[in-house]
Amino acid sequence: MLSAKLDDYWLGLRLKQVDVPASHLLVSGATVNLESNLPTIDDALETYLNAKGRGKSDLFFSHTRRSIKYLADQLISGVGLNTQFLDSQIAELVMTSMMEDEILALPIHDSFRVRSGYRQWLETTMKAAFEKIVGGLVSVDAVGSRLEKHFGMSKEQFKREDDKQITDPSEDIYSSADLSFETLFKKTLMKSYIGGWETWRSKNT
Repeated sequence: MLSAKLDDYWLGLRLKQVDVPASHLLVSGATVNLESNLPTIDDALETYLNAKGRGKSDLFFSHTRRSIKYLADQLISGVGLNTQFLDSQIAELVMTSMMEDEILALPIHDSFRVRSGYRQWLETTMKAAFEKIVGGLVSVDAVGSRLEKHFGMSKEQFKREDDKQITDPSEDIYSSADLSFETLFKKTLMKSYIGGWETWRSKNT
């Protein structure tokens, strides 16, 4: 119990001295919807503690409550909109920087897609963009594109398949002699989607 209290005390001291990247860009002033019947963050906390706290020490409860307090203090501060804006600035800088190097980076949700040969270039650009916008450091992760045959694999199995492409770029590249008409003209959901889009485009251009 004494060690738990000391841990809480030292963690509090460290947090007071930590500079949070881009914290100066956050604003407050959002309103509270007093008419909402949705569960509150306190309700969610109690549900979580009841479900996960069985047999756990007091340290688990104190750390969980403290972490939720940090979150609750920000829920109505407008921090979500501000961080989304920062995210868009980072994404824009990544894409424009890559385009200046004549490399196409396609944004998908919170990630980017490039040809496998440009993976390290993209990772370096993402880290530089994050540091420029928010003034902090970040780690990034990269995975290869999943083909139809890869679905159902575990992360470890897919990583082994992905590593093959890094060590042997010719992996999964076929010559025309290796392809059959059945493979080329097999109807798939993607081919139907593209066909529908091509039809729409021909009628509207």
